[in-house]
Amino acid sequence: MGANPDLPLPWRERAGVRGRTLLCATLLLTACILNPYDARGKACDAAHACPDNLACVSGVCGECAVATDCAVTETCASGACGACSVERPCPPAERCNAGRCEPKCDVTLQSLIDSAAAGSTLVVPACTFREQVTVNKALTLSGRPGAEVKGSDVFGQWAPVTLDGGAHAFQGDAVPALPLHGLCTSGCPIDGCQGGVEGCQWPEQVFVDGAPLTQVNGTPGAGQFSLGPSRAVLLGADPAGHQVEVTTRTRWLTAQSDGVSLDRLTFRHAASSTDGALSNGGFSQFRLARSTLADAHGALACVRQGTGIAITGSTFERAGQVGLCIDGAQQVEVRGNTFTDVNAERFDPEGSSGGIFATAAGELIVSGNRVHGSSGRGITCLTDCANALFENNTVDHTRFSGLYYGASTHGTLAGNRVWESGWGDTDWGWGAGLLIWASSDVEVHHNRVAWAADGLTVISQRQSNPQWLVRRVTVHDNTVVSTRDPSDATLYMLDLGWLEDWAGPLYAPDAGNAGRDNRFWNDSAESSMQLRFGWGAGTMGMTRLTDFAGTVGGAGSAYLSLEEKNALLADAGMPPSPEAH
Repeated sequence: MGANPDLPLPWRERAGVRGRTLLCATLLLTACILNPYDARGKACDAAHACPDNLACVSGVCGECAVATDCAVTETCASGACGACSVERPCPPAERCNAGRCEPKCDVTLQSLIDSAAAGSTLVVPACTFREQVTVNKALTLSGRPGAEVKGSDVFGQWAPVTLDGGAHAFQGDAVPALPLHGLCTSGCPIDGCQGGVEGCQWPEQVFVDGAPLTQVNGTPGAGQFSLGPSRAVLLGADPAGHQVEVTTRTRWLTAQSDGVSLDRLTFRHAASSTDGALSNGGFSQFRLARSTLADAHGALACVRQGTGIAITGSTFERAGQVGLCIDGAQQVEVRGNTFTDVNAERFDPEGSSGGIFATAAGELIVSGNRVHGSSGRGITCLTDCANALFENNTVDHTRFSGLYYGASTHGTLAGNRVWESGWGDTDWGWGAGLLIWASSDVEVHHNRVAWAADGLTVISQRQSNPQWLVRRVTVHDNTVVSTRDPSDATLYMLDLGWLEDWAGPLYAPDAGNAGRDNRFWNDSAESSMQLRFGWGAGTMGMTRLTDFAGTVGGAGSAYLSLEEKNALLADAGMPPSPEAH
């Protein structure tokens, strides 16, 4: 998504250009080149390089640096793409056949990594690598289309069996013991749930022709599997003529050095924990770009510690717990990624779950990402984040808050779009599309929230850390479009609520908290049975906009007309009406 046109000019410039250094040439090319291929034919030298994926050849930026910049069957030589030959050999693990590079899938990815020179680019051939690898040197892995790493193995031996009670199934090999972690949505510990069993307790995965089966506790039916004696896999349907993949590993790749970069790779199937199936291993200058990560039980990827980390242009699908976790890392950029169907195994949404979950992260930029479908939150910064920027993200259909900034300081949330969020917890202000909790020095502006259980809330609760007292929070120029849904039986259907349940500083004049020029639309009239706004000690909330507009938290508040609401949602690409809940 591009910069929000509603942002003031300085913010449009910041949102549209700031942080794209990964795709920029140096100043010799006159300006930051947002598309690296715009540099083709431009002048270059040792002091003024071309963008990372273009070679400097005879003082001019060429069309390629490695074979993956070219067509799938071509190689790159002297900055130009073309047919392979004796003089123009293919990369390692590929062979030249009639002028076309073809993959040789008879080697392991680990052996290719071990053989590559530090600081070089390894072209990963279009093979499926069923292994867990480490990268212990500065190295770029650039994948051909079809290059993928899987944490599963093919199970090919199946025998019909009769289960207790006379049911029939098909039994395969045993799956190894896999680690358990975390809490389920219900709050029961992994090893202590009684009665019904939740998906977060089961790290096992089975795929038939690429489609996941559902695990059950007992006799499997069509589209299902279970574990029999000694963890043998039981299928409910005959797998003859189909490929059955069973997850046997917890990780895909772990960096063991600074300067590891991954580009255009696919990673699938892992019984991961919160550490992630893909990890920077605590090292710096880690890059992930234009890649696909899918089907992990816990976290798809996790970056811990380290500095100078970039996660860009990648797709995160079907994360059992969280798409991307960030723990203690500094100077992290997360840009232009897509997260779909996250926290699919329904881990506790108050823990590390959802699309992006960050803690103790500094100088964090989360920009232009899409989170669609989460049984947890969408994008979260919780506990000791500082100097974070959430801008121009799109978050929709999250069971809990779309954007959440909690127990942190110095954050900016600007130009984001959130809809259909928060309906998993409609009490008080917890169902907000955008929620600030126990944080200081936060600016929230030019965001659009529609069809959430609550719009925007700022919540103050008792804290011993002075940085977590709600001070200097400003909320301005946002738009909230709300519905009165019959599924919400509470009084709180907030457009904008400043909420506090203790004798804290939220409403104190010297706290510096303020709201101004926010706009609202509701599909029902004001009612004494609906609290739409919140400001002031000793009150549950307010039902009327005129009262709220007279407070520090609601200054300049106004309702939109129906025509203004429709135009705003259409311009933002947001749905014109709510869904049933």
